[in-house]
Amino acid sequence: MKTELPVFFHGAVDIEIKGRFSERFLNLAFQEGIDLRGIEYQGEKILARVPLKDMSKLRIIARNSRCSFHIRGRFGLPFIVAFLRSRPLLPIMAAIAIFLFMFISSFTFTLEVVGPYPVSEEDQAKVLALAAEAGIEPGHSRWGVDMDEAEKHILLGFSELVFAQVIQDGVHVQINVVRRVDVSPADQPKEPGHLVADFDGIIEDILVRRGTAAVSSGDAVCKGDILIYGWQGDQALAADGIVTAKVWGEGYGECALREEWTEPSGNEVISIGLKVDDGSFLHLAGAQESPYENYSVSEETESMLTWRKTWPTVEIVVRNISELVTIVNEYSAEESQIIARERAEENAYANLLQLLGKDEDAEITIIDKEIEDIDLDGDPSRAHVVLETQMEIGVYSPLTEEELSL
Repeated sequence: MKTELPVFFHGAVDIEIKGRFSERFLNLAFQEGIDLRGIEYQGEKILARVPLKDMSKLRIIARNSRCSFHIRGRFGLPFIVAFLRSRPLLPIMAAIAIFLFMFISSFTFTLEVVGPYPVSEEDQAKVLALAAEAGIEPGHSRWGVDMDEAEKHILLGFSELVFAQVIQDGVHVQINVVRRVDVSPADQPKEPGHLVADFDGIIEDILVRRGTAAVSSGDAVCKGDILIYGWQGDQALAADGIVTAKVWGEGYGECALREEWTEPSGNEVISIGLKVDDGSFLHLAGAQESPYENYSVSEETESMLTWRKTWPTVEIVVRNISELVTIVNEYSAEESQIIARERAEENAYANLLQLLGKDEDAEITIIDKEIEDIDLDGDPSRAHVVLETQMEIGVYSPLTEEELSL
């Protein structure tokens, strides 16, 4: 199959053929080996695309077939080159325009500080001052400014922040910040201690405020591993810093081509009676037995007062008898695989929440997702999903007496 790329490089012309003998025109062109493409009949005229190199042959064919043709359009690199040659200043002007655009785009004209909650004017001023020290401020070029280093500079200079991100959008720069949750002085770690991993993960970034880094970006850590030592030379101190890592949660899901389960229909009846401690039951009111074929029973009991246990213990029992109905769903192979993936993702998310010690209603930002279909031809369909998130994993852990004595 011929591609359009050679046609573009060599050039082509769209023509319109007219005349009583247009079919003869086409036959003669094919005999000459002319590669006519996109032939389209429109009443008495024919549209086609012909290679530029064959245009001279077409003029002879037109005379011999008593037909005429005129050019409707030109296509390809030769015409672009000819156009640029006829306007020698155009490429220069285009290059200048591109350079000016890139040059202007390298400047910062607007700068804002935002966060998940309103950022106070005092905090905004402090962040903007630190950003200016890192080379990011209105009216200044960002050439040579390392955004990662700028983020670290802001975090180091503003210890109350746990997150800072610099986002460039043309001439606009947005700095996203998250303030550390206020901790009462009584909860602040006073004694020397390490910063250790609260979860397994892969270190993404580490920012040390106090102490000595024990890991670096790309290191795999397990829960309890030391991230920042509570030592600065020979001095013991409370390690402090921000250590972010990639953390994963995985889950499996499956879905059969035919699934069947029972659930309450909403219909229920109540039975009230007395139960004696010997196990006997005396019906008082309501249904004596279930009117449903499939049902479930729940009981609520309340003991009646007894006098010095001279009488048998008697309980009032309220039985709720709920009807159960059978639900059957049948799926195609494609549908069951989709449902298996959805269930696997739900389980992976729930496992990730449990790993991070968060409530089931909490929201986690997922930065990557891997889906693996298992046993594609089987029944049930199965899937495995791994979710990846990024979060701060460092927690304070006091130094042991043995470490302090060293």
